[in-house]
Amino acid sequence: MPLRGAILRQTLLAVPCLAIAWLCLSNLDLDAAAAIADLGDFGTWRWGVAAAFAALGFWAIGRYDRVLHRHMGTATPPALATRAGIAAIAVSQTTGFGLVVGAFIRRHLIPSLGLWTAARLSFYVSISFLAAWAVLAAAATLVLSPDLPGLRPLSVLILALAAAAIPVIAWRPGRMGRSMPSLRTAAAILPLAAADLLAAGMVLICFLPDAPGTQVLAAFVVAYGVGLVSGVPGGVGPFEATLIALLPGVDPATLLSAIVAYRVVYFAGPAILGLLVLLQGPRAAEAIATDTPLSPTDWRLNDPVQAEAGLARQGHMGLLCTPESARQVVTRTGHGLVHLAFLDRVLPGTVPDLLAGFATAAKESGRIACLYRIDARLAAAVRKTGWTVARTGAEAILDPTGWTIDGPARAQLRRKLKKALKAGVVLREVADLGPTLPELERIDRHWVAANSGARGVTMGRFDAEYVAAQRLFTAEIDGQVRAFVSFHTSAREWVLDLVRHDGAPDGTMHALVAHAIAAAGSEGCHRLSLASVPTAPRVLPARLRCIAERKMGTAGLRQFKTAFAPAWEGRYIAAPSALQLAIVWTDLAREIARPAKQDEAPTRAAPAGAVPTGITVAAVARPAP
Repeated sequence: MPLRGAILRQTLLAVPCLAIAWLCLSNLDLDAAAAIADLGDFGTWRWGVAAAFAALGFWAIGRYDRVLHRHMGTATPPALATRAGIAAIAVSQTTGFGLVVGAFIRRHLIPSLGLWTAARLSFYVSISFLAAWAVLAAAATLVLSPDLPGLRPLSVLILALAAAAIPVIAWRPGRMGRSMPSLRTAAAILPLAAADLLAAGMVLICFLPDAPGTQVLAAFVVAYGVGLVSGVPGGVGPFEATLIALLPGVDPATLLSAIVAYRVVYFAGPAILGLLVLLQGPRAAEAIATDTPLSPTDWRLNDPVQAEAGLARQGHMGLLCTPESARQVVTRTGHGLVHLAFLDRVLPGTVPDLLAGFATAAKESGRIACLYRIDARLAAAVRKTGWTVARTGAEAILDPTGWTIDGPARAQLRRKLKKALKAGVVLREVADLGPTLPELERIDRHWVAANSGARGVTMGRFDAEYVAAQRLFTAEIDGQVRAFVSFHTSAREWVLDLVRHDGAPDGTMHALVAHAIAAAGSEGCHRLSLASVPTAPRVLPARLRCIAERKMGTAGLRQFKTAFAPAWEGRYIAAPSALQLAIVWTDLAREIARPAKQDEAPTRAAPAGAVPTGITVAAVARPAP
């Protein structure tokens, strides 16, 4: 969002709003000097109570910023986020041009944000607060003062639109959905906005003891938003004009005196304190438990127990650490913080601690905790803690050291291998990626185009640095690469990742995988995974399950992997409740099927051996080194 454009837009909006307010107020016989002089008539206790309500309101404002920092994954310590948010609002609501002023103040107090992130944060704060205000103003009008002139139909419409927005936020359609808050974040924003508006309204009510409180509060909420939208510094003019129009039963002179007192307590005082914070400048960053990048040496020394932890090298994932349990690779979806793989073995008896730490981290990021593709043993332990568990599919596992192509179960595989041999397919393991990279990129590009895009999240997407960290096998015909497969590897296992082909003859992919299995067996690897075959949720009607599995290619994947006669191990998904499971599973399925474009991802693939910091994941604590 260009700052020059933001300034121009707010100026163009503020000028006509101020002119309209001046025309409205000029028709009233108001004496601003007398209103200021009347401030001394308010008792000391009223000023004290009003100041307490103002403090409550700014506490809510600070928490508001904190929630959005977590949702955006800025890795800002909560105390710093709260401090910067309070200062930004305290100053910008008085100076006007809230988007611009707020962005610069947040950037100044949290230098690590960068101006672009600070501007995005200020925009999200503003737009989300406006949305929350609209809902709260509509509710306040209907509940507290339904007789306010002309507002009842509009309030009903706003609440109806808000109700309709809930499934939209849950579904997060298309690219627009990627910028929407999660349901948990939205649920946190609304009460904080309500606390701020209620506290600010009570400040005004403190100086209007004889006016009907509920009617004043309803009118205040509406007027507050009008002043906010106007872009005028402090909303001066539009706020007063709206409040006087909505409270015809209150003497305008008395109301003006109360408004001046309100501005002293809720605007002038906080603005002065905010400027002092601004002059004080940024504080030294507090320690925060987040995903700190491991060095390449650390990554190699901490050889992951699950080879799929290599997905972290794609750059849009993070490493979550809790002191009581295993480190795990996680990713964010719109609504979920999703576990993908463990770096450490999950010890017996540590599952409750693992879930507690994971749930806390998810809550801190404004998302739902979700364990994805866990094995049956862990799924059973998770179910005992009260979480909801469902089957997502089955993983094809075999032992390369004892695997052969013999036996009736592999008759189809032998037929495929003969076809590949007859077609002149030559199989190689790639040690140096450089010479073959252009051909690999071409194959991937054609495959992606032919298959309506590559899947993401739990499946790798081609990137030179990402593939360089894997075991890579190619199939050639007449010296030209026609297909390739790649595997995540660890000391314990190999896991099939990328499968790409372009014009390869029948049997080529079977031959590639068989060649990789033989290579793993020759190195003494006892576990190789051909990855999972997904299944649709069993709660769906049979017809919908068939449609879903057809879209996922379940039948074809199972047929291909069955040719190798693997053992099948169930894989499961888990979340704290059935509703949360349904939300995250739907969200995750959409992210897998339609991932963000690679140039939209937070980072490109991380170098081999590194754990990227494309996202920041709040952790409960980090184990001591």
